[in-house]
Amino acid sequence: MTWEYLYKIDYVDGTLNSTNLLYAPLINKENNVLCMDFADTVYHKRPLGTSIREYFFDREVHNLEIFKKYKWCPNILDIQEKRIYIDLGARETLNQIVMDKTRDLNSECYDWKKQIRTILDDINNEDHFKVTLYPHCFVTAKGLIKTTDFYGCIASKDRIMPIELVSELIGSESVHRFTEATIDGKIDFKIFYDRLITHHLFNYWPELF
Repeated sequence: MTWEYLYKIDYVDGTLNSTNLLYAPLINKENNVLCMDFADTVYHKRPLGTSIREYFFDREVHNLEIFKKYKWCPNILDIQEKRIYIDLGARETLNQIVMDKTRDLNSECYDWKKQIRTILDDINNEDHFKVTLYPHCFVTAKGLIKTTDFYGCIASKDRIMPIELVSELIGSESVHRFTEATIDGKIDFKIFYDRLITHHLFNYWPELF
């Protein structure tokens, strides 16, 4: 099977960049299966440490199992070592649509806001928060919105964690977001999520859901 790396278009300068810091996303030539390779060390310019990638690999698998009953959740097709294969159903993410001035998300998926709102409501009703809410974390397959990057789902009961646990993930462009959600050296991801929804997502979407 032939695979190609999947990239996002940078929201600021329009260059091609990695979609995340934890795994290498590979799409098959049929454009319907995504391989999330948490062991790959080539895709990222500066790969994170093995322990943090393994921690979030386990959380990705765990959360995919939790939400698999929903139609917006891709099914796990296979897991091989640190690679997760899911039925994405599309080659591109919504990032490619919103960053292309010749395309219109409302035309290509007229009810995308309603679908994303439903996804968030379903996740919240399961007593979780999803902080991976950028256009490159969603796809549309024949009008159906699916979401990816379930490592960014946090159970409400586990929402407070030491900053050291995720410090490798904090880049210069996001340090202020983590700072405003940190109390006494611990991140409250409910605060992080609420601030993301009310203040920070506007920089990424043409209209907010």
